[in-house]
Amino acid sequence: MVKFLKFLLYAALTILVVVIALGLFGKKDYRVVRSISIDAPRSMVVDYVRHLENFKEWSPWTALDPGMQISVTGVDGEVGASYQWKGNDKAGEGSQTITALKEDQIILKTEFIRPFKSSSETRFDFTLEEGLTKVSWVYDWRAPFPLNGLMMLTDIDAALGKDFVMGLENLERILEERAHRKYLGFEVKEEEVWAERIYAGVRQTVDTAQIGKAYSDGLQKTVGLLSKAGGSPAGPATALYWSWEGGRSDFMAAFPVNATTTTSGLATYKLGGRKAYMIEYLGGYEGVGTAHAAMDVYCLENGLKIVPPAIEEYVVGPDSEPDTSKWLTKVIYFADKK
Repeated sequence: MVKFLKFLLYAALTILVVVIALGLFGKKDYRVVRSISIDAPRSMVVDYVRHLENFKEWSPWTALDPGMQISVTGVDGEVGASYQWKGNDKAGEGSQTITALKEDQIILKTEFIRPFKSSSETRFDFTLEEGLTKVSWVYDWRAPFPLNGLMMLTDIDAALGKDFVMGLENLERILEERAHRKYLGFEVKEEEVWAERIYAGVRQTVDTAQIGKAYSDGLQKTVGLLSKAGGSPAGPATALYWSWEGGRSDFMAAFPVNATTTTSGLATYKLGGRKAYMIEYLGGYEGVGTAHAAMDVYCLENGLKIVPPAIEEYVVGPDSEPDTSKWLTKVIYFADKK
């Protein structure tokens, strides 16, 4: 019995010496990074990730404890907001607090209470890559002595990296479903900065039933005045709509023009240089109203307030394509968060 106790003592001392030695000379700083590319606008991805209430939807650890206690304090989505969790032994206990927010980055302070106390930095980087949003989940941790010695015996990158991949795949699934959701059969595309354009044309208010003729006449007048001044359109024929209610439409038959073009006798408006929302409508002009209705639904569901004018850009039409099913009209809206 005495020999066995001595053996246990020597074994414990040996392990202690090894752990201390590893702690003295071993690695202290760890970084785990995993990335994924998501087919969704960067603004949508950043906005979703920064709202910590959403984390329970895509976190790889939520399933570890169905009864996990989760709370968010502060103004969610802003610096100072904090996500706290308290779960079983697998889920542990801790918090994540936003310390910095940028257009392409979110930084959080991550603090664990269980299974051991530690503090570290977690970062999300958002970059544009061939039309996709690349999300990189970065975790930096400095292991305290002598815990760093024990960490030498584990592969933290493989263990935590596996969870990061699972979480990022959840994020990809959720956001791509949202980004490509159909509204009355149409997909609404977000453009971070819609290029600024100058429009010149004839603005008028007419009975909606007369809008076809009024538009045609206004467009002819616009072409004539531009030609007379030695200028020409810088893009496809366009209609700008300020209102279309009560059987009356306040609109403008217009073309985009260059900044140096003389526009005497025509109304001019500079639009763009900001975020825009677009639907690509294929078909005859009689059905384009459905695209506008779809945009109304989109704005309502996403808490957006429409900023007139709405734009119809006639990219492909009867002048170049006899098949109406191939006519392409871009319906473009500007909107602000309510």
